[in-house]
This record gives sequence, C-alpha cells and structure tokens, in this order.
Amino acid sequence: MRPAQFQQLANQFWILDFRLVVIGQPPWGIQMFSSNTDRQHPFPAIPEEIKDKFAISNLFLRPFGWFEQDLNIDFNQKLRPYLETQILECCTRDSNCKRCDAFGATRRIDRNFFWELEIGKRTECLLILATLAGASELTVSFRCLNQACRQQMEINLTIEELIEIQQQSSQMELRVRIGNDSVAIRKPTGREQLQWLSQSFTDEKAAVQVMIQNLLAEHEKSRFLPAGIVPDEWVQAIDETMADLDPLVNFTLLVNCPYCETQNQHGLDLGELSLQRLHHAQENLLRSVHRLASHYHWSEAEVFAVPAWRRSRYLALIEKEENR
Repeated sequence: MRPAQFQQLANQFWILDFRLVVIGQPPWGIQMFSSNTDRQHPFPAIPEEIKDKFAISNLFLRPFGWFEQDLNIDFNQKLRPYLETQILECCTRDSNCKRCDAFGATRRIDRNFFWELEIGKRTECLLILATLAGASELTVSFRCLNQACRQQMEINLTIEELIEIQQQSSQMELRVRIGNDSVAIRKPTGREQLQWLSQSFTDEKAAVQVMIQNLLAEHEKSRFLPAGIVPDEWVQAIDETMADLDPLVNFTLLVNCPYCETQNQHGLDLGELSLQRLHHAQENLLRSVHRLASHYHWSEAEVFAVPAWRRSRYLALIEKEENR
C-alpha cells in the first residue's frame, strides 16, 4: 500500500452509514472573513475521567487567525494528526484559571489531553474553530455526477447540524454483534491515528487487522482473538458499527441536484474541510500583518502589540484611504 493511500485510510478509516440528505443550490459568493474576535465556544463535552486525569474543567475554544501564535502553525506538515493537535493546543483555554489573558489561561493544557481525544471529538473541535474563524456556515462545492448535467452546486452546513450529529453518538463504545455473540469496540483516539500513520503495513487488510485489534478491550482480545487475527467476517460488522459510533470522521452527503434533480452521493472529509478554512484564516492574518507593517512601518511584534479589534479598525482606515 502506498503511503498516500494509507494516510487516507487512517484519516478516514470508518465509512459513515449516516447520510445527510440536502438540496443543492447554484454556487454563490463566500462571506467575508469575520472581524469579530470576541467569539468563543465551549469545548465539546468530554468524559469525566479525562477531565480528572488532566485536572481540567471549563474549557473553551477561541478563534484561530487573530494572534501571533497562530502564525507558528505549519499547515504543510505531512502527518495531519500533528497539525490538528497543534491547532487545538493553540486555541483551547481553561476559563477557571486564575491568571488569564483576553482568551483564557496562561497555564498550558497538557498536550497529551488532545492526543487522548477521540478522532471524532477532534474533528468536532476543528469544525467549531473553522466557523469561529470565518462564516458561521461551511460552504461545500460539488459537481453533479450525472454526465449529462455536470453542473456545479453548493451546499451550506451549519455547525449546529454537525454538532447534533456528533451528540447522537456520545457513547464511548458499542457492542458489535458477531454471529451469536457480541464484542465491545471503542472509538479511536488521535494517538492511535498517529500510530497507524507511523507504521508500515504490507497491504490494507493488514492495516485493518491492527486497527481493529487496537480498538478491542483487552479481555475481548483474549476471548475472541486467541490467535491474534481478526476474522474477515468481523470487518464489515465492525465497520458498520463504527460508522454509528463516530459519525464525523467521515460521512456521505446525498445531494439533490437543482438542475437535473439527480441524487448525487458525495463523501466529505470534514477534518480536511476545517483545516482548509483555518489555513485561509492564517493567510488572512499574514496579509493583515504585512499590510499594517508596510503602511505604518511597524515590526511584527509591534503589530501584535495592538489588540485585534484595533488592528481591524486600522485596516479599515487603510482601505478607506486607498479607495478615495
């Protein structure tokens, strides 16, 4: 298996059985980048045992693309889990910390906390950050699969819709019916995703074997897999169950074309879509710093010494002068 193929497999291992049916629409313009830096969002619900383990309580996510540390994120990294973890670490704050800046505590959240989050929870956080960084909806473009049509269309997904999908599968594990018995499967974490990407496998079947074994409880392994091999008949059953257990990892959209009324089925990587939006926010920040530095002859440090809301006002004044 080629590295690129396995990267995709590990990023989007489970195929979602859930399907969101939407009506497509002709493409329209994307909203302007928001200048509201006051927005923040509660961190998605996490298990109490993880809260206790890392001594955290009231976490929230602040917008990405307004602060100097946001420029330190390298979006050209080869392994996506590293990129996701760095973004989450950068934007997560604890509101109960005594020493806080405008967007949270000076105490850094333990990085291991983010690695122990399920992949679906990490995706949910990235979606929230993507909407905080720009328009409140995610615009997705598709081309009709009907060869006689091939028209381009767009749909808008709201963060409320996507969070509701994730909340419908809040359980940590599910039991999979295997013949006359059942086995418990839990959600994969960011750490396991990274491990899978870092390993070498002879083929896709070998990769799936390792992934399923990782997600079985220890007592289940000794009971069902004495030879250390996952039977082939397990794979489909487990795959279908994981689709219900972790729906945001990858899901299918059924889009009704407004031109020919054909129903199109499209897969969508929500994590990648979020990262594209966040990368765009970083590019906007770079351009803003460049414009302010060029106009006022400030250094980068001097630019970021100015609060974000005032930088927006200065940029508006520069644009007003240029349009005279």
